[in-house]
Amino acid sequence: MHEITKEYSRVRGFNFQPDWGATGVTVWQKFDPVRYRELIQAGKEAFPGINTLRIWLSFDAWCEDKKLFLSNVRTAMDIITSSGLACIPTYFNGWSSIPNFGGFAASILKHISKRDYEPYRTYLRESMEATKKGNILIHDISNEPFNSVVKNPPWIEVVINFLKAMAEEARETDDRPITVGSQGFALNEERTYYDIDALAGFTDVISIHPYKVGDPQGEGENRLIKLLELVDKYKKPVIITECIWGSEDEKGHVETIKQDLAVFNKYNIGFLAHALCTSPVADLHPLRGKDALTCLGIYMAFLDEDLNIRKGHEVFNNY
Repeated sequence: MHEITKEYSRVRGFNFQPDWGATGVTVWQKFDPVRYRELIQAGKEAFPGINTLRIWLSFDAWCEDKKLFLSNVRTAMDIITSSGLACIPTYFNGWSSIPNFGGFAASILKHISKRDYEPYRTYLRESMEATKKGNILIHDISNEPFNSVVKNPPWIEVVINFLKAMAEEARETDDRPITVGSQGFALNEERTYYDIDALAGFTDVISIHPYKVGDPQGEGENRLIKLLELVDKYKKPVIITECIWGSEDEKGHVETIKQDLAVFNKYNIGFLAHALCTSPVADLHPLRGKDALTCLGIYMAFLDEDLNIRKGHEVFNNY
C-alpha cells in the first residue's frame, strides 16, 4: 500500500478556523487579515514542521455579500501562501454541529438539483477562481457529506449526484486535484458499500477522517488498515484531512495525539489534525457554563485562546 500513501506522506498541518466567528458568515464577512496572519504565525512558531492548512469557505457568506467574501478569500490565500504554507480549501459542509457551520441538508440538494444546482455551481466556480493564486494542494469539494444520510440509499444518491456535479464544475474551473473529505465508513447496513466506493470514481485523492485509531486494543488500527486496503483497490493517493478526537482533559488529549499519530507514521500517511486554534466554531472551545456555544465538550484545538500551546501538545512536533 506504499504507493497510495507516498504522494502526500510529507503533509503535516491543521484544519484552521480563525478565532473571531462561530459561523462561516462571521468568519468571512468580518475577516481580519491582521489577526489571520497572527494566528497562522503563532501556529508556525508552535508547530514549525507544519506545511499545510485546511480552511473552510462558506456558501452562506458568499450569499450575504459575494464581493466582500471573494475579496477576503483572495486575501486569505495571499496570507497563507506568503506564510510558506499550502492550502486545502473546503467549499461545502455536510457535518452538522452546534453552532452550525453551514451544513447542507440532502432535502435541499434534491430541491436545488431541479435548477442544476444553481447557485451552488456559481458559488463554487467563483470561490475557486478566488483561490487561483494560492498554493493549493487539493480542492476539497465537501467536508463529510454523508453525515446525515448513512444507510439511507435514496438520500445517499442525492448527495452523490450533487458531489458529482460539483466535481464537474471544479474540473472546468481549475486543474488541480480534487477530493471530498469523508470519514471512511460504510454507507449500507451490509457494510459492503463505503463512502470511498462512492467517491473514488470522480475524485483524484481519497481524503479520510480516521478518529480514535490508536487504542491499545488495536481495533482502530485494524479499521484504518481496512480503509487503506479499500483505497488501494482504486489506486488513488490518500491523505488524512481530519484526525485527533478532542478532549478538555489535557493529559488524555495528548495521549490520543501520541497514539493516533504513531499509527499514521507507521503507515506513512500525511495528516492534518483538527484543529489549530481555539475558536467559537463548534468543538474548538471548552465547555464553560452557560456561555459555551459547543455542546459535546470535545475540545479539539491545539492552541488556547491566548495562542499558547495547550499543555503537552507540543508532542505533535515529534511526528
